[in-house]
Amino acid sequence: MDILNEIHNHSGHSGATTTNEQTTPVVEQTTANEQTTPVVDQTTANEQTTPVVEQTTTNEQTTPVVEQTTVNEQTTPVVEQTTANEQTTPVVEQTTANEQTTPVVEQTTANEQTTPVVEQTTANEQSC
Repeated sequence: MDILNEIHNHSGHSGATTTNEQTTPVVEQTTANEQTTPVVDQTTANEQTTPVVEQTTTNEQTTPVVEQTTVNEQTTPVVEQTTANEQTTPVVEQTTANEQTTPVVEQTTANEQTTPVVEQTTANEQSC
């Protein structure tokens, strides 16, 4: 109300230096948006308090694999076959198989002419 009275009293006069003077000070608002309740620090909000168990042995094979060095090993020996195709019965020699035991009669006289040819000394002889 002081402002309106000052304006009314000094209107129309020269030297109205306090016409718009504000006599009621404005309260400073330096604490108007001040947060009086402190925010709790969130440094541990997502902190994992339960430790994760290490998985260093997850896929570890605790049962050893038996070595397979004798898997295809032949424990029963094979009998040697050195006599498998051996011929135990001897073959009789065939030295006389194609031998001719009956002698062939010699044919020294086969084409021999035993009847003498009659001489024809007079066959073309002229008797007249």
